[in-house]
Amino acid sequence: MMNRDRFLTKSRMKIGLECPMKLSFYDDKNQYNSLQGDTEFLDFLAEGGYQVGELAKFYYKFHFPNSHFIDITSLGYKESIEETCEALKYENVIITEPAISFNNFFIRVDVLIKKGNDIKLIEVKSKSYHSNNENGFLNLKKSPISIKSEWRPYLADIAFQTYVTSQSYPDWNIEPSLLLIDKNKATNIDGLNQLFEIRSEKTDNNKKILSVRADEDKLNTLKEEIKNSVLTEVSVSRTVSSILYGDEFYGEKFDDRLNRPLRIFHTNNNSNFIEAANQLSIAYKENKPLDKTNENIGAHCSQCPFCWSKLIPGYKESGDYIQNIWNFPKNKLVDLFKIGIFTIEQLSQNLDLSPLKKDGKRYKRQLTQINFTSNNMKNDLIENGLKDEINSWDFPFHFIDFETCTVPLPFHKNEYPYSTIAFQFSIHTMDAMGHIEHREWIAKEKSIDPSFEFVQKIKSILEKDNGSIFMYASHENTVLQSIKNRMTQKGDKYLDEISFINEISFAKNEQKPQRAMIDMKKIIEHYYYNYFMKGSISLKAVLPAIMKTSEFLKEKYSKELNFGTNLKGKTFYQERDNIILDPYKLLPKIDSDIDSANTIFGEELLSDGTAAMKAFQILQFSRDVLEKKEEENLIKALLNYCELDTLAMLMLYEHLNFLVHK
Repeated sequence: MMNRDRFLTKSRMKIGLECPMKLSFYDDKNQYNSLQGDTEFLDFLAEGGYQVGELAKFYYKFHFPNSHFIDITSLGYKESIEETCEALKYENVIITEPAISFNNFFIRVDVLIKKGNDIKLIEVKSKSYHSNNENGFLNLKKSPISIKSEWRPYLADIAFQTYVTSQSYPDWNIEPSLLLIDKNKATNIDGLNQLFEIRSEKTDNNKKILSVRADEDKLNTLKEEIKNSVLTEVSVSRTVSSILYGDEFYGEKFDDRLNRPLRIFHTNNNSNFIEAANQLSIAYKENKPLDKTNENIGAHCSQCPFCWSKLIPGYKESGDYIQNIWNFPKNKLVDLFKIGIFTIEQLSQNLDLSPLKKDGKRYKRQLTQINFTSNNMKNDLIENGLKDEINSWDFPFHFIDFETCTVPLPFHKNEYPYSTIAFQFSIHTMDAMGHIEHREWIAKEKSIDPSFEFVQKIKSILEKDNGSIFMYASHENTVLQSIKNRMTQKGDKYLDEISFINEISFAKNEQKPQRAMIDMKKIIEHYYYNYFMKGSISLKAVLPAIMKTSEFLKEKYSKELNFGTNLKGKTFYQERDNIILDPYKLLPKIDSDIDSANTIFGEELLSDGTAAMKAFQILQFSRDVLEKKEEENLIKALLNYCELDTLAMLMLYEHLNFLVHK
């Protein structure tokens, strides 16, 4: 048996599909982890993958009560294959996590159902699917027919499993399927998501690891409900056959678009999925590095520093390269690379070759960035109209931020998957005299959807005056509209809350109410530019940028904060070695002596929305993972992060107001 490290697994195949070069440094943990991070468990948890995977086991166990049910628990390659071979001796059997190998391919199937020689391979995904759309995976209106981009990784995964299984067991009749979350199904179970909880275990070397376990006793009392829950199985035999063998769809040529990165390393540009996968397998088995030239770099490389470092002379991560231009069309990078244009300065000298749309609404800002960068201009730019915009706002100003998540398994009966769960807010309020107050709320009770209480709490604060309300991007507006739609389904119970939501937010085709929340991101896009923002207008980029140029912020925030809740007494303008520090990097770290916090976040700060969502999932679904001190620590980190977001918006207003009135 060959070395386990040279098996091409599902995860390695996925990496190879993204970029064969990436696979060549997959086993270099220093390089790969720096690119991917080491939070796979939390990423999958945040997506609901573990809960859905556990639910799937019971879904099939209850649907096929007369079949043997075997869960392959061995982690080793050899042991898991041997266990699987024994399980497959049964005529009728359901196997979870069976191991199958062929040559140096190795797969673990989520669920395998065997009835004689009829085999169903099931890939379980937490991705949502609308069961009323039979061909939801495909672009049928275009020729050639292709897979929608968001579905390509999932269909590539099951196609790869189908190929390996068919080669290992050529006499089998194989039907590949996806088990998905059906957004057209309301759950018939109260507290479905609470039947799956995060547990902690100690390894042989005393390291704590996390896992998800099901409440089997409770689930066994809900057999009929589980059989008719939010899951739906979708056969993808036809699509997989087209991916593997180029079969036509409705008489149309099929373009899978899956193996285009793989074709870069194949002499035959018309190679199919199987040919390209086998070449990738051989390269991985022999540990031959795969490389690129500027002839085959593409848009999919736009976020990969390893590619840039090979292509760009003297590459440095902080360089001003064309891919960093705001809303730059990534599919045009190749053309510019081929003629030696890599930097913004080089592009500024060849604007006639630029792919930017000169008549587009984004071009003015893109050109501003090009001019500022190429001329090394470090000043602030204010566009006409900003002063009038600011003067139209009404005190007191309320700067708000929400933290939310979506869960595939609803909290309550009759609710649909992936409803928005709002679990936290922060509000900084400034009156006409400059007095600042901070208020916040976070859900702490488990097993209860906090979204309706969330609205009630924020309503109690914002309904006391008619001051302007500020958000950053449209997330807060979208969240309130989503919760409103759910409240509407409850009859007359939440009329006051619905009326409040309608006063400050609006649906896509509705007229803006007079007190509609003001999007500060659009204010930045239309009226402000700062060299240090580079090509981003996210709040995480804007705040560090304005700290580098603002006289007002330097003066005010180099002192201890005299307002706030969790951040009061902190200093957010700090310099070290003549470098002005990013305020988000000044957030207190999660206590280093807390074992589970380190398991979750390593040495990182809780400083972005995804991390906040992961923290909430841990708080919501953990039982024995967090001790009281650990739970308090995570809550504190969530509060710190959300408060800084609204403080950042306040600071942004102060900076802009100072510029237009100085």
